[in-house]
Parts: sequence; C-alpha cells; structure tokens
Amino acid sequence: MSLTEQSPADRPFLDDRALAAAVYVYLLALGTAFTALIGLVIAYLARPLADEITRTHFTFQIRTVVIGLCYVVVGAVLTIVWVGYLILAWWYLWSLIRGLARSQQAAVHQNPQSWMFG
Repeated sequence: MSLTEQSPADRPFLDDRALAAAVYVYLLALGTAFTALIGLVIAYLARPLADEITRTHFTFQIRTVVIGLCYVVVGAVLTIVWVGYLILAWWYLWSLIRGLARSQQAAVHQNPQSWMFG
C-alpha cells in the first residue's frame, strides 16, 4: 500500500455531500425538535472540516434551525387567522427541500446567510 492510498479504516464513513443530506433529513423530520437539534449539532461540528460547497450547506442548515424558530413562532401565532399555516408550509418546503435538492446536485448555496428568500 502506498502512502497516498487510504486504508478502509482511514476513509470517512460518509462523505461531505452525504453528511449534508443526512442533516437535511434530520431537519425535515421536524415532528420532534430533537431531530432538528441532532441536525444542528452535526452541521455545527462538521462545518469546519467540510469542503467549500458543503460548508455553505452546513451554514444554511444552522441558520435554518435558528431562523426557523422565528418562523414557527410567527406562524403559530398567525394560525388563529389561518395565515400561519401558509407561513409554516412555505418555510418548510422552500428552505429544506430546496436545500436538499441543491446538496444532491453539489451546488453551492448562493447566499447561505440569507433569511431564506435567496
């Protein structure tokens, strides 16, 4: 075995793209806040070691959890007038599914610091 080859023990279990997709799956399972927290921790710990494309996804995922809490609070209050359901559905579909699709295409987030409009 040469120095450039990696033994199976040295190779990561998941590559960066697969790890980013796993975090999106955790965030999609927002039926419990526990899965979102698991995704937040994974993204936070993996971000410094990731390549540039995946780092933008991890930044977006971290911001999705934090900003998502704001959307959930506003949406929950506005469910009284039924507008809240639209806000919650938009946030959920737009941010998480769009991010998952981009991670599978290996596309960088153009603005991972956005409030999810870009």
